[in-house]
Amino acid sequence: MNRRKVSKTTCVETKLAQSLHFFDKKSGGIIPSLDLSTTFKRNNQYEAFDKFIYSREGNQTTSEAEKIVQCLDGSEDALLFSSGMSALTTLLDTLQTGNHIIIQNSIYYAIANYFDEICSRRGIELSKVCVTDLYQVDKYIKSGKTKLIWIETPSNPYWINVDISKISEISSTFDCKLIVDATCSPGCTTQPLTLGADICFQSTTKYLNGHSDALGGALSTNKKDEFWKKIIISRNYNGSVMNPLNAWLLIRGLKTLFIRFKKSSESAMKLAKHLTCNSNVKKVLYPGLKSHPTFTIAEKQMRNGYGGMLSILLHGDVRKVQSVVKNTKVFIPATSLGSVESLIEHRKVVEGPDSTVDDTLIRLSIGLEDIDDLILDLDQALYC
Repeated sequence: MNRRKVSKTTCVETKLAQSLHFFDKKSGGIIPSLDLSTTFKRNNQYEAFDKFIYSREGNQTTSEAEKIVQCLDGSEDALLFSSGMSALTTLLDTLQTGNHIIIQNSIYYAIANYFDEICSRRGIELSKVCVTDLYQVDKYIKSGKTKLIWIETPSNPYWINVDISKISEISSTFDCKLIVDATCSPGCTTQPLTLGADICFQSTTKYLNGHSDALGGALSTNKKDEFWKKIIISRNYNGSVMNPLNAWLLIRGLKTLFIRFKKSSESAMKLAKHLTCNSNVKKVLYPGLKSHPTFTIAEKQMRNGYGGMLSILLHGDVRKVQSVVKNTKVFIPATSLGSVESLIEHRKVVEGPDSTVDDTLIRLSIGLEDIDDLILDLDQALYC
């Protein structure tokens, strides 16, 4: 009988489940240790024993987690940060006054707000471009000035997918970096770097960790060039490296990423289809539904499910939305996404009075609960 040869590098899912086939060379332990040291002894030649001198620049636990994220994203290198926002601020720390940034319109509100704040304060020009115009992004690029193009796919909270390959075909002919926020489409479903992105950004707090217990952010790169070196230097000086406990928890979470994402995707699809028949629901926004305006892009880019994020627009007014959010018994009213528990929120309230999100939009993050429990819970809340 012919047998397929099996190796420890068979596929990414296997690698993550085994933390890259890790074992401690001294104890034989199969779980990476928690390295809490802030400083590291030098040898008799006053050289570092390994690559670590002071934990502001890294530690063994965080380094192990970075190797796993690098494997997941298919990148040349990966860096972990104390939060998703600290990864963003470190990235933007590489820019200078007079530089120009292009960002996709209608993205995660905290990131959009920070772009507004940092660009106005530091004299960086900012262009916001709607999704359809991104496919002619060359019209907005300013030669010698444009340094970054930032896109988010699928984008929060309308879950619009952006064709990474099409935009990279244009951006690659210019001296600027295409950055893709793949927080809601992690490497188990989409690998932006293989589609032409230069850098992949993720909030590891969400799907990668998946247990609502560890903040973090990640940047992965296709190339360890001068721009990447600037990011490393900035992280070292501002001390935004992920702490070892959160890195250890991230390693734990990454072991089950593929199976968690698959379960969430399957449940979200069932719920989305169910909600399309609810008389109180005006519209269901889920990238896996054929009715979604960017379904064909999602079908092309998301290979192992469409994720656990969906939004619904309700008939009625704000009072109806608030009634639904307050009356769920299984869904938890909280802000975040991509974790094992299902969350519900009135997005307009979360983003604040300046938000452009529809007043009747409810954002749902589908976790690992029984799908029938989730459906029954939302049904009873919608008819309260």
